[in-house]
Amino acid sequence: MALNSIVTRTMALVLALGLTGCESSFTAQLWKTERFRHHSTPAPDPAVAVFYAPARKDYLVAYESTDGFLFHRRNFYLGENVERLMDQKKPRFTSTLLKDLEPVPVNQGTNVLPAAFANQRVTIQTELGQIGPYPLPTYEDGRGTAIQVVLTPFTVAGDLALFSLAIAVVGALHGQFVPCTQCSH
Repeated sequence: MALNSIVTRTMALVLALGLTGCESSFTAQLWKTERFRHHSTPAPDPAVAVFYAPARKDYLVAYESTDGFLFHRRNFYLGENVERLMDQKKPRFTSTLLKDLEPVPVNQGTNVLPAAFANQRVTIQTELGQIGPYPLPTYEDGRGTAIQVVLTPFTVAGDLALFSLAIAVVGALHGQFVPCTQCSH
């Protein structure tokens, strides 16, 4: 009987871990998947505009971005965001309202400097040389993590239910949880 009990418990443990183990659990699958990650990327036609901000001695880049559903007009200062652009992090966006900005011609093939060339990357030609090319911002916007946090309690409940079911099935197959028919209770 002792060997039979050890086999039953071993089967229950193997089945429970196999069905709800770290790699195959609902919760692990929720956090492992890429399906909930949202990225903000430049629109297919980003309509780039470039401005020089004399007070900051920096260039403001305006462009259209998309998160896959909506389009947004975004503005950022190129100089202060170079490292963030290269690391594919969200730049520090700014408004163009109430700013002293001088427009820079974009993709116009002019001899006037500064001049900018842009599509999915921005290059600015100045009297001192070339700035860039730098990619337009592509970054994870973080909304996917919020969805995963909301769904986690449900996946944990599913994992617990599956684990409990696995234990009950093994016990029932081995006769551990069969109702007593000889008892008067």
